[in-house]
Amino acid sequence: LDHVAALIAATPSTPLSYDSRNRGTRVETDPTIAVQQIAMLRSALESWPARSIDEPIVVSAVLSPSSSPMTTWSTLARELAFVVSHTIHHQAIIGVLLVVHGHTVPERFGHSPSTPTRH
Repeated sequence: LDHVAALIAATPSTPLSYDSRNRGTRVETDPTIAVQQIAMLRSALESWPARSIDEPIVVSAVLSPSSSPMTTWSTLARELAFVVSHTIHHQAIIGVLLVVHGHTVPERFGHSPSTPTRH
């Protein structure tokens, strides 16, 4: 959710930073708050203005705890791909935890679209 929020907040004058986010918030521990956050982000995405996927985006990233953030250029397409990939990564972890605790998950939950299907 933080990564989606960061991408939505990025503007030509505001660098995109996945590192600058609040940690230890209720969205991490309260399912009701998490669902509310999902609804808010969905609404924000639905009202997002049309943008070119080739739009340049300034990205700020911390590569080491002992260094200053690095700033580089990216594109909206690349950052959308990153956020989707990162979300799938978290779904995979959630899927494993659910299975370990005796729940079932949809067959492709947490699998990248490029992961081959079982035959």
